[in-house]
Amino acid sequence: MVRCPRDYCCQKFPCHGVDVCAENREGLLCGRCKSGFAEALVSVKCVPNSSCINSRVFYCLYTGWIALVSLFLLFARDMKAAWSKAQEKILLVCKQSRKGKFPSVTSNESVAVVDEESDSSLKKLQILLYYIQDASILVVNIPSQELDEDTLRNHLFSLSEMSIDLVQFYKNTCVLASMTPIQKLLIKSLLGSAILVFYAVLYCGLKFLHWLTRRQCFKHLAYTHLTTSTIFVLLLFYQKFAIASMTLLQCVKIGSQSVIFIDGTVSCYQKWQIGVFIFLCTWVIPVLIVLLVGPCLLARHKVSVSSFFLACLFPIPLLCWWTFKVRNTNDPGNVTKGTEWHTELVQSLQKSFKDIRLPILGPIAWIGIIKLRRLALVMIYTFISDLILRLALMTVFVVLFILVHC
Repeated sequence: MVRCPRDYCCQKFPCHGVDVCAENREGLLCGRCKSGFAEALVSVKCVPNSSCINSRVFYCLYTGWIALVSLFLLFARDMKAAWSKAQEKILLVCKQSRKGKFPSVTSNESVAVVDEESDSSLKKLQILLYYIQDASILVVNIPSQELDEDTLRNHLFSLSEMSIDLVQFYKNTCVLASMTPIQKLLIKSLLGSAILVFYAVLYCGLKFLHWLTRRQCFKHLAYTHLTTSTIFVLLLFYQKFAIASMTLLQCVKIGSQSVIFIDGTVSCYQKWQIGVFIFLCTWVIPVLIVLLVGPCLLARHKVSVSSFFLACLFPIPLLCWWTFKVRNTNDPGNVTKGTEWHTELVQSLQKSFKDIRLPILGPIAWIGIIKLRRLALVMIYTFISDLILRLALMTVFVVLFILVHC
């Protein structure tokens, strides 16, 4: 017997049988909503099509939200630095009003403090998002007669999964009439890709402005801010991309049929699944190797910033080029000071970690190990439907991860 996906079957007691679907659901594995209903965006509840918002309004709001999130991630460090400088000026005014009771801070010291505080705040935000992302796949929801849903927990998980949109907190709202689980998964996974497209358009615009005006501020913004923000978005949305691609490939056998687990009404081995499989094999898995070896090669100037950036987008051809280049070059690399673009990217990837040296791969970066263990948890979460076995395997992996740090 195959268990139906989470909350697809009856969750409120009494349930008259093990194959009773949740309210307004039907089909194999209770995979779809009944006719005239659509799946809500942030839950698996089926709501009437009449409650769906206007599609044009949704797309306008979603586009604006994409731009807002993109700009926030782009200028988060600058906003924190500006706030810290404002706080410092207020503090200096207070000190001066006390007739020099406290020593003043020099400009060089203040800049160093502001930069350190900005980096620390961004790291804390990144750690928090990573933590809640992992928690969202480690927590198991057990149906209860008294408790319906932990709304606060689901809201936090939805935010951490970066399925951020203006209707995030309306769990009974749908955005498309008769929306299916697969359509919802693609919409929720769209934000990361949309931000990357937004950055690509912005990069082209900044390059054009630099060519037109020859002002260095446009070049600086295009190189430093956009590069580090793009890498941050790729790292942040990696888990979302991995879960989406693996979920779309997860098939189960029901009698003589093979169906997609999240939507039992769709047969497996569709043509579009070939594209998903290619994406999994050519980006989701190879980009881990880029993150394992790339930051160390970048820090030693064996690969350029543009080469590393392209490798994060097109990992296989760039990995082949890196292998050829490293094997045919006797230059051990150097630790000379690089450009601001180079320094900014290296610090964003490796500042908080130490390198590890392995016999075959040589020095590898911790950021790659973090993504590797997250991929292991995602694979268990996606392909192990038995809750007891899933929890047991995840517990073993989490303990192993803790031992690695000891």
